[in-house]
Amino acid sequence: MSRAAARREATLDPGLARLIEALAREAARRDHAAAMGQGREETDARSDLRPVFNRPAE
Repeated sequence: MSRAAARREATLDPGLARLIEALAREAARRDHAAAMGQGREETDARSDLRPVFNRPAE
């Protein structure tokens, strides 16, 4: 396998990368809320992932 072919296979789909970033942000948000003693209902209102899927690929 050529180096260029290996490089192509190693890249993530932009949509998948956005999903991973959104999930990481959500996990960090929930961890912070738990550390600050906030309830789950306060963080759920901000955790909608639909905007992540609606963004155009860069």
